[in-house]
Amino acid sequence: MIKHSCPVCQIVGLIAVIGSLNSGLVGLIHTNYIDKILSHVHLARVFDIATIIAALVIVASYFVNCAACKK
Repeated sequence: MIKHSCPVCQIVGLIAVIGSLNSGLVGLIHTNYIDKILSHVHLARVFDIATIIAALVIVASYFVNCAACKK
């Protein structure tokens, strides 16, 4: 499904997947890999905010079609 999407939808999907996997690992083993990889607190917060926005865009995509993807 992601292969046939526009670049913006692909990036949103990738951010959502990485963010959700990181959240799952935080819940399971109490280790935040985004904090370790980005190592700067502000960059990690920016990624967390981007993950929330990506999740909201995915939820909105159930109601409004992407004009670039022509789904």
